[in-house]
Amino acid sequence: MSGYIEVSDEDRRWAASSYSEETIFRGPCGPVFNMLDWLLDQLKEQSSSRIAVLLLGLLFLIGLGNTIIEDERVPVLVKGGEQCAAEEDLLDQEGHRCRVEDKLAIGFLSMERWVTCADFTRGGKILAGSQDDSGNFWYDVKDRHKVAFFYSTCNPTCASESDRYFAKVPSCDHGICKGGMCKVGDNNAIAWLGSRWTGNFWSEPSVYKCQETPSSRPGIEAIEAGSENGKKMGKVKEGEYFYDPTKAAEVRRFYGGCAGPCACNDKYDEETKRCFITDQAVRIFFDPAPNAPGDVKGANQETVNVMNAYCKQLGGEIQMIKRQGELSGDFSSMSYLPSVKQHVIRLYRSCARHVPCPGK
Repeated sequence: MSGYIEVSDEDRRWAASSYSEETIFRGPCGPVFNMLDWLLDQLKEQSSSRIAVLLLGLLFLIGLGNTIIEDERVPVLVKGGEQCAAEEDLLDQEGHRCRVEDKLAIGFLSMERWVTCADFTRGGKILAGSQDDSGNFWYDVKDRHKVAFFYSTCNPTCASESDRYFAKVPSCDHGICKGGMCKVGDNNAIAWLGSRWTGNFWSEPSVYKCQETPSSRPGIEAIEAGSENGKKMGKVKEGEYFYDPTKAAEVRRFYGGCAGPCACNDKYDEETKRCFITDQAVRIFFDPAPNAPGDVKGANQETVNVMNAYCKQLGGEIQMIKRQGELSGDFSSMSYLPSVKQHVIRLYRSCARHVPCPGK
């Protein structure tokens, strides 16, 4: 018959002796199917009771896996808006809770030293124990007003008391903006930064000196980065310098290496070559004139000035400042010669009302 090949008895015996029940699966999923085929072969060799135990164990593992997957679900987050304590907080609609995105609150809850908040408030207590395994803080939507009040108590600690925080000057990193920035208020640092960026080979040596060391460099870089970003956004003018409050410690170390012709943060005037006292409380101490700022009536109708620095009456220092330093002016404007800088610093250290000395 056409197309028919007769198989001999010898060929049949050879085929029977070489037959194997092993099935080989091909393709990209072949190894998986081969493994399942092997497991089925192993089950065939087991007793029915053992098979039942194995199946129960398999069902238990499947149930445990489902539980883990449910517990580890990733919530879909959207902008919280009015449903959360702050607009930037993220809302988990399914869980009816909000994730904290407020920069100051996160810094405080993470126990960073550049920010302080009133942790004794209800909102603070709610957030204190709300951190998840990923480091995020959460609160229920119903607690948003308590958390919002907690947010309102947060204030960054800038590098110096002479520095001020501006919430409307955003701190941005790679296009993501969170919180505001601190404005440099150290007159020595401001003058040094200005002369450093605008000076040239023919410029006269500046009377302001700041050290550029491995310790101070991070602070300088923080000011450079903050000021440059602020200028790009049109929020920082020429001659103004800003930095992210998270870098306050680095900027404080930079301030510590700065020095000028005047005491602490007093401002040097190039034209008159005199130092002007910037702290109003000290000016009132030297000139406690009637109706000066801070005058109030005491319990017995006596006049008490609550803004007076109340420095110690260090006779020698005060006389030196007045005579050799040629102290002049009144509580609105007062100056002295740079030659008595050290005497002024010693007087400032004795004041009951703290006089800011950047970096100290």
